[in-house]
Amino acid sequence: MQRRFDRSFREKPGRAASTGSEKDHQTGAAAQREVLRGYADQIRHSRDLRHKSFDRNLFGEPAWDILLTLYVIDSDQRRLSTRDLSKHANLALTTALRWLDYLAEQDLVTRKTNPFDRRVVYVELSDKGRVAMDHYLAELHDAAVSGAGAMNA
Repeated sequence: MQRRFDRSFREKPGRAASTGSEKDHQTGAAAQREVLRGYADQIRHSRDLRHKSFDRNLFGEPAWDILLTLYVIDSDQRRLSTRDLSKHANLALTTALRWLDYLAEQDLVTRKTNPFDRRVVYVELSDKGRVAMDHYLAELHDAAVSGAGAMNA
């Protein structure tokens, strides 16, 4: 069974497809995003396994680990403190903070200070970051499904 994702997940950020009713589109997009979150979680898990077998510096992509982590938790919590994010992404806090600066400059994440405890900063995907992750994961998923389908044909 080949499953292709709605075209709006593969369009450039900021350009949504305009087909069907808005409610149907939102429901379909939410279901597709859940599938993509599961896919992102599998990628995170495979990266964790890789780090158990190889030196972490061999495959250094902290920004990608941060984006995957935020994408996976996006529907449950939507945000994490910087400390929790560094733990979930298996990164040193200083490394996470350095890369969060860069990801914020790229408008892929947003940071908000906790109004009750100014020492705590929450991080979440920006709309641009979420759309970019949707787009990338949908394309990657479609390529994997097409490749698997071609091998089974």
